[in-house]
Amino acid sequence: MADLLLEYDDPDRLMAAARRLREAERRFEAITPYPLEGLAELTGFAEAHVPKLALAGGVLGAVLGFGGQVATNLLYPIDVGGRPPVAWQGFALVTALIAIFTAMLFALGGMLALNRLPKLRHPVFDDPRMSLAEPDRFFLLIPEGEREGLPELDPRRAAEVPR
Repeated sequence: MADLLLEYDDPDRLMAAARRLREAERRFEAITPYPLEGLAELTGFAEAHVPKLALAGGVLGAVLGFGGQVATNLLYPIDVGGRPPVAWQGFALVTALIAIFTAMLFALGGMLALNRLPKLRHPVFDDPRMSLAEPDRFFLLIPEGEREGLPELDPRRAAEVPR
């Protein structure tokens, strides 16, 4: 199994090839030394799900934090100055802290899972030409299953990269 690595020396040529791949409904990844405007949309970058995960984690944390305090006070009632067993004002700080901590854990875990991390190494970086990606080279990586019937992409160089 091998992916196809296409090398370009001009960002405009890379963008044109990315548009052709998008029109042909092919999946691909782009490796560039700096962000190119519009390239994220061409690669199929969708709306981020991490904020939604953080919100879900925050709501879950708030419910669990508040519920835990209420359950504790109802199971083990202690009469302190005639206060009711469920005094929400005293629970607000702990509820907020647990909500923030849980939201942070959901955001971090979601980001790692959605980015398929930790990926300590990608085989594309074994190609000796990848060191040239720093200053002036742009690359498109086309997965093996997307190579049939490719449109004319006009790369400077093409190489196969093992998975």
